[in-house]
This record gives sequence, C-alpha cells and structure tokens, in this order.
Amino acid sequence: KSVEPVPEGQESDLAGVHIAAALDGSVYASTTYNKTIKVAGKDIPETGGMVSSLIVKYDKKGDEQWGVALVGAATVTAMTADIDGTLYAAGTFMDEVTLTGADGGTRSIANDGSTYSAFVLKVAPDGKISGAKTLTSAVNEWVASQVGDPWGEGFDSPLYMAFGPIDITPV
Repeated sequence: KSVEPVPEGQESDLAGVHIAAALDGSVYASTTYNKTIKVAGKDIPETGGMVSSLIVKYDKKGDEQWGVALVGAATVTAMTADIDGTLYAAGTFMDEVTLTGADGGTRSIANDGSTYSAFVLKVAPDGKISGAKTLTSAVNEWVASQVGDPWGEGFDSPLYMAFGPIDITPV
C-alpha cells in the first residue's frame, strides 16, 4: 500500500516516517502530510497547507483500517505497539495541535508557542485516541546565564555551544 501525503515536488516536507507492528500482524505507519487525503475511505482532516502528521493502521493483509491526524506543527518521532495493539506515538509539536481519532473525536494539545514541546499519544486498536500528554521544557536560569566568549572569538555563545551539547537522559 502507498499514500501520497504531499504534492509532487514537495517531498522535502516529508518527515516523521516511522513504522510499528503489533502481535496480530497490524502495522502502523506515520508520515507528514499537507494535502487532502483519504484513509480507509474516510477524509483525513484538512491541514490548511500546514505540514501536519498522520498515522495509518494497516491490518495483516495490508488493508487500511484507519487514520489518526495531528493537525498543526507536529512530527511523530517514535512509535511502538503493545501486546493488545494499542499504539503509543511520541514526537514534537509547536503552538497548538488538534488530534483527530478514527472515530472523529478530537482533542487539542498546546504549549506557549515559544518552543517545541514533546507529546506522547495513546491510540486504542480501533483508532480512538485514549490519551495524550505533553512535555514542555523550561529554561534553567543558571544555564541561561552561562553565555560568554570562552575562546575570545568576539561573540557570545550559550553554554551548550561553548562546552558541547547538554544531554537529557530519562530515568
């Protein structure tokens, strides 16, 4: 099966292409899209030309089952499915994103628009969105204050540029 999520010539808009498989043989695929598209015979919500994200479920025969839309500046960066076929998707977003499940139900996630935030999305095997959480970063005041010119090059650089990347490891 294939989906053409962006018009020809706009392939650089494609991102968030990930695949997850469930034990029953179902396959979930994500991509970005910015045009009118149908999945399993249903219209996926319009993006107004904005590059948004789409998750499609295929059964073990390869038939489209449903589509879930993330309309707004959102990109899926990882997906997995648990033993019963519940899908978990994570990614980044900015501003406000409208999540539309296969049942037509919607919910929104939002941040203050000043930075990218992360989301975790839980989708039931039937395509209904059963949970959504957001994670928004906060600036550490000490880190923000560590701007300087450590090598005397004539410009200020923030701590992460001057001393290497700052990594965050979940525990």
